[in-house]
Amino acid sequence: MELIVVISILSLVFYFSSSMITDGFKNTRFESEQATMVETARKSMDVITKDIRGANTSEKGDYPIVTAQDDELTFFNDINGDDKMEKIKYYLTGPNLIREIYLPGDLKDYAIVDYSNTIAAHINNGDLSIFSYYDSNSEETDVINQVRMIKIHLVINITPATAPNDYILESNVNLRNLKDF
Repeated sequence: MELIVVISILSLVFYFSSSMITDGFKNTRFESEQATMVETARKSMDVITKDIRGANTSEKGDYPIVTAQDDELTFFNDINGDDKMEKIKYYLTGPNLIREIYLPGDLKDYAIVDYSNTIAAHINNGDLSIFSYYDSNSEETDVINQVRMIKIHLVINITPATAPNDYILESNVNLRNLKDF
Protein backbone atom coordinates (compact mmCIF):
# COMPACT_ATOMS: atom_id res chain seq x y z
CA MET A 1 0.00 0.00 0.00
CA GLU A 2 2.81 2.42 0.87
CA LEU A 3 4.47 1.67 -2.43
CA ILE A 4 1.29 2.56 -4.36
CA VAL A 5 1.02 5.87 -2.48
CA VAL A 6 4.69 6.71 -3.19
CA ILE A 7 4.29 5.82 -6.88
CA SER A 8 1.11 7.91 -7.10
CA ILE A 9 2.77 10.94 -5.51
CA LEU A 10 5.85 10.63 -7.72
CA SER A 11 3.63 10.27 -10.78
CA LEU A 12 1.78 13.49 -9.89
CA VAL A 13 5.04 15.34 -9.24
CA PHE A 14 6.45 14.10 -12.56
CA TYR A 15 3.26 15.05 -14.44
CA PHE A 16 3.17 18.61 -13.08
CA SER A 17 6.93 19.08 -13.50
CA SER A 18 6.88 17.93 -17.12
CA SER A 19 3.85 20.12 -17.81
CA MET A 20 5.63 23.21 -16.44
CA ILE A 21 8.78 22.43 -18.41
CA THR A 22 6.80 21.90 -21.63
CA ASP A 23 4.86 25.15 -21.11
CA GLY A 24 8.13 26.97 -20.43
CA PHE A 25 9.61 25.76 -23.72
CA LYS A 26 6.44 26.74 -25.60
CA ASN A 27 6.45 30.21 -24.06
CA THR A 28 10.15 30.72 -24.80
CA ARG A 29 9.67 29.65 -28.42
CA PHE A 30 6.62 31.92 -28.80
CA GLU A 31 8.43 34.92 -27.30
CA SER A 32 11.39 34.30 -29.59
CA GLU A 33 9.13 34.13 -32.65
CA GLN A 34 7.30 37.29 -31.57
CA ALA A 35 10.61 39.13 -31.03
CA THR A 36 11.83 38.05 -34.47
CA MET A 37 8.62 39.27 -36.12
CA VAL A 38 8.79 42.60 -34.28
CA GLU A 39 12.42 43.11 -35.34
CA THR A 40 11.53 42.26 -38.94
CA ALA A 41 8.63 44.72 -38.81
CA ARG A 42 10.93 47.45 -37.44
CA LYS A 43 13.39 46.91 -40.26
CA SER A 44 10.51 46.88 -42.72
CA MET A 45 9.24 50.16 -41.33
CA ASP A 46 12.68 51.67 -41.95
CA VAL A 47 12.59 50.51 -45.58
CA ILE A 48 9.03 51.76 -46.10
CA THR A 49 9.73 55.20 -44.64
CA LYS A 50 12.93 55.57 -46.68
CA ASP A 51 11.08 54.59 -49.87
CA ILE A 52 8.16 56.94 -49.26
CA ARG A 53 10.35 59.85 -48.21
CA GLY A 54 11.99 59.87 -51.66
CA ALA A 55 8.78 59.75 -53.73
CA ASN A 56 9.27 61.63 -56.99
CA THR A 57 7.80 61.98 -60.49
CA SER A 58 7.95 59.00 -62.85
CA GLU A 59 10.13 58.71 -65.93
CA LYS A 60 7.17 60.07 -67.94
CA GLY A 61 6.63 62.92 -65.50
CA ASP A 62 3.60 61.35 -63.78
CA TYR A 63 2.65 62.55 -60.32
CA PRO A 64 4.77 60.85 -57.59
CA ILE A 65 1.82 59.05 -55.94
CA VAL A 66 -0.18 56.64 -58.10
CA THR A 67 -2.42 54.94 -55.54
CA ALA A 68 -3.25 56.06 -52.00
CA GLN A 69 -5.63 53.64 -50.31
CA ASP A 70 -6.03 52.33 -46.77
CA ASP A 71 -4.02 49.16 -47.36
CA GLU A 72 -2.25 49.98 -50.62
CA LEU A 73 0.25 52.65 -51.63
CA THR A 74 1.93 53.02 -55.01
CA PHE A 75 4.48 55.71 -55.85
CA PHE A 76 7.69 56.40 -57.77
CA ASN A 77 11.21 56.56 -56.33
CA ASP A 78 14.76 55.90 -57.52
CA ILE A 79 15.51 53.22 -54.95
CA ASN A 80 18.50 51.65 -56.68
CA GLY A 81 20.38 54.88 -57.47
CA ASP A 82 20.42 54.46 -61.26
CA ASP A 83 18.80 57.87 -61.91
CA LYS A 84 15.64 56.15 -63.18
CA MET A 85 12.44 56.12 -61.16
CA GLU A 86 11.05 52.74 -60.19
CA LYS A 87 7.41 52.23 -59.27
CA ILE A 88 7.00 50.85 -55.75
CA LYS A 89 3.79 49.26 -54.55
CA TYR A 90 3.01 48.27 -50.96
CA TYR A 91 -0.16 46.32 -50.30
CA LEU A 92 -1.67 43.99 -47.73
CA THR A 93 -2.62 40.47 -48.72
CA GLY A 94 -3.88 38.41 -45.80
CA PRO A 95 -1.50 39.03 -42.88
CA ASN A 96 1.43 39.95 -45.17
CA LEU A 97 2.59 43.36 -46.35
CA ILE A 98 4.01 42.96 -49.84
CA ARG A 99 6.51 45.24 -51.59
CA GLU A 100 6.65 45.15 -55.39
CA ILE A 101 9.13 47.05 -57.56
CA TYR A 102 8.49 47.80 -61.21
CA LEU A 103 11.24 49.04 -63.53
CA PRO A 104 10.28 51.72 -66.07
CA GLY A 105 10.96 49.53 -69.13
CA ASP A 106 11.60 50.73 -72.68
CA LEU A 107 8.15 52.33 -72.97
CA LYS A 108 8.34 53.72 -69.42
CA ASP A 109 5.06 51.94 -68.67
CA TYR A 110 6.12 50.07 -65.50
CA ALA A 111 4.26 46.99 -66.72
CA ILE A 112 6.48 44.20 -65.37
CA VAL A 113 7.18 43.39 -61.72
CA ASP A 114 10.94 43.23 -61.27
CA TYR A 115 10.94 42.26 -57.60
CA SER A 116 8.31 41.18 -55.09
CA ASN A 117 8.66 40.10 -51.48
CA THR A 118 6.84 39.97 -48.16
CA ILE A 119 8.28 42.87 -46.22
CA ALA A 120 6.30 42.25 -43.00
CA ALA A 121 4.27 39.29 -41.80
CA HIS A 122 1.67 38.70 -39.10
CA ILE A 123 0.02 42.08 -39.70
CA ASN A 124 -3.08 42.20 -37.54
CA ASN A 125 -4.51 45.67 -38.24
CA GLY A 126 -8.14 44.53 -38.35
CA ASP A 127 -10.22 47.54 -39.44
CA LEU A 128 -7.33 49.95 -38.87
CA SER A 129 -5.71 51.30 -42.05
CA ILE A 130 -2.05 50.69 -42.72
CA PHE A 131 -1.69 54.01 -44.55
CA SER A 132 -3.30 57.35 -43.70
CA TYR A 133 -2.78 60.45 -45.81
CA TYR A 134 -2.46 64.08 -44.69
CA ASP A 135 -2.24 67.42 -46.48
CA SER A 136 0.13 70.31 -45.72
CA ASN A 137 -2.14 71.38 -42.82
CA SER A 138 -1.86 67.90 -41.24
CA GLU A 139 -5.51 67.19 -41.99
CA GLU A 140 -6.53 63.82 -43.37
CA THR A 141 -7.14 63.82 -47.11
CA ASP A 142 -8.13 61.37 -49.82
CA VAL A 143 -7.05 63.65 -52.67
CA ILE A 144 -3.78 62.24 -54.01
CA ASN A 145 -2.28 65.53 -55.20
CA GLN A 146 -2.81 67.07 -51.74
CA VAL A 147 -0.90 64.35 -49.85
CA ARG A 148 2.20 65.73 -48.10
CA MET A 149 2.54 63.27 -45.22
CA ILE A 150 1.78 59.57 -44.89
CA LYS A 151 1.23 57.81 -41.58
CA ILE A 152 2.09 54.12 -41.46
CA HIS A 153 0.45 51.98 -38.79
CA LEU A 154 1.38 48.30 -38.36
CA VAL A 155 -0.06 46.00 -35.69
CA ILE A 156 2.05 42.85 -35.30
CA ASN A 157 0.91 39.69 -33.51
CA ILE A 158 1.81 36.10 -34.35
CA THR A 159 -1.10 34.63 -32.41
CA PRO A 160 -3.79 37.26 -31.80
CA ALA A 161 -5.82 34.89 -29.61
CA THR A 162 -3.08 34.54 -26.97
CA ALA A 163 -0.73 36.79 -25.02
CA PRO A 164 1.31 38.90 -25.46
CA ASN A 165 -0.78 41.76 -26.78
CA ASP A 166 -0.35 43.38 -30.17
CA TYR A 167 2.88 45.21 -30.92
CA ILE A 168 2.17 48.53 -32.64
CA LEU A 169 4.58 50.34 -34.96
CA GLU A 170 3.79 53.83 -36.25
CA SER A 171 5.68 56.29 -38.37
CA ASN A 172 4.89 59.59 -40.06
CA VAL A 173 6.68 60.28 -43.32
CA ASN A 174 6.89 63.68 -44.95
CA LEU A 175 7.27 63.57 -48.69
CA ARG A 176 10.46 65.54 -49.39
CA ASN A 177 9.70 66.29 -53.02
CA LEU A 178 6.11 67.43 -52.49
CA LYS A 179 6.50 70.50 -50.32
CA ASP A 180 4.15 73.45 -50.61
CA PHE A 181 5.89 76.77 -51.18
